[in-house]
Amino acid sequence: MTAPTGERRVVSVLVADIVGSTAIAERLEPERSKFLLDEVVRLMRAAVERFGGTVAQLTGDGVLVLFGAPTAA
Repeated sequence: MTAPTGERRVVSVLVADIVGSTAIAERLEPERSKFLLDEVVRLMRAAVERFGGTVAQLTGDGVLVLFGAPTAA
């Protein structure tokens, strides 16, 4: 049996969401709620990218992030 070839990497996974987003959405008008939540997710994405992470999935009120994983070109 031969050893597999390739590169090994340590990958960190981060899952983050907005606590209380349902309660916030219930208190605001639908348009204001969507604008607010979209803006917060945009800020989360910007912070992730600033630290070299990749947003793998948007989850509505949050993100699934990978640090250290190669991205497809």
